[in-house]
Amino acid sequence: MRITGMDFETANTKNGSICAVGLAAFDNGELVDTREWLIKPHMSRDYFYQKFVDIHGISYFDVRQASAFADVWRTISQFLTACDVVVCHNAKFDIRHLRAVLNIYELPPVDFKYACTLELSRAGLPGLPHYDLKTVAGHFNHEFHHHDVLDDAIACGVIAHRLGIGNKYLKPFTKSNMR
Repeated sequence: MRITGMDFETANTKNGSICAVGLAAFDNGELVDTREWLIKPHMSRDYFYQKFVDIHGISYFDVRQASAFADVWRTISQFLTACDVVVCHNAKFDIRHLRAVLNIYELPPVDFKYACTLELSRAGLPGLPHYDLKTVAGHFNHEFHHHDVLDDAIACGVIAHRLGIGNKYLKPFTKSNMR
C-alpha cells in the first residue's frame, strides 16, 4: 500500500494560513520520497501569531521570500493522487486548511482518500495516556522533531503503517465536497 503522510503548520487561526507543508510517501512501510516547503501565506492570512511561532519556529521573516501555496500545488496534488491514502494526525485540521487554501487561490481540487492517524490511534491503541502525535509515535519508538512538517508527515506514515488502515477510516476528499 502506498501511503502519503501530510502535515501543515499555520501562521495563525485563520483557515488557509498554511506556512509550511510536509509530505512523506511510503511504499509498504518504506519511506520512498519526501518534500517540504516553507509557504508564504496569502496576504489575507500572512500575520503570524507569536504563540504559533513559539510552537513551530516559523516566522514571517522565514517565509517572506517563500513560494505561495498556489506555486507548489501541482507537486502537492501529484503526491496526494499518487497514493492509496493520505494520512494526517488530527486530519480535520489539515483537511480544513487544505480546503480553505484551495478556495483562497481558486485552485482545482483533486480526489484522494485520507485517514486520520489520531482516530486510528484511539481505536488501535486503547489505554495510551494521550493520543497526540508525540505520544503515539513514541509508542512505536519513532523519534522525531514535533512540529517540523516533514518529521510530522513521516511520523504519520509510520503510525499508519504500523496500525493499518481499515476501510471504515477512509474518507473522501473530492472536488464535490470542497465547501
